[in-house]
Amino acid sequence: MLILLSLLAAAPIQQDSGAAKPFYRAIWNDLKLNDLIGNGNLRAAQWYDAGSETVPNLHIRELICSKSRDQFRCHFVLFRDDGSKPALPFGRAPDTLKCSAIFVADTDEPTVLKIKHVLSPLHAHSRTTMRCKPRSSVR
Repeated sequence: MLILLSLLAAAPIQQDSGAAKPFYRAIWNDLKLNDLIGNGNLRAAQWYDAGSETVPNLHIRELICSKSRDQFRCHFVLFRDDGSKPALPFGRAPDTLKCSAIFVADTDEPTVLKIKHVLSPLHAHSRTTMRCKPRSSVR
């Protein structure tokens, strides 16, 4: 599978293609983890918390990746299509985020991708490499 993914370097990945699934799975897993332990991505946690629990209104799109050595650097957009529910206690969450992250093979399951985390001397747990900004502030 990683051979297939390496052929996709610096190319848009079709949302419904099989090649996008490992990246999407890694993004959702990292968003869930970030929401649970707060590992360095407050904007993404706000966005994730503002999603509906009954309607699948959170989406990933515009995934573009490039490969260097044993990792992928990807840019993507997180989009919430209801635009109404606030995330508390931080106020209204952005509807659209422009994000980047570094993806690596999972050390326990080399055929599975995950978003890279780095150790932080200031925190008790690792920090995600996923970085997000509200789409309106990114040009």
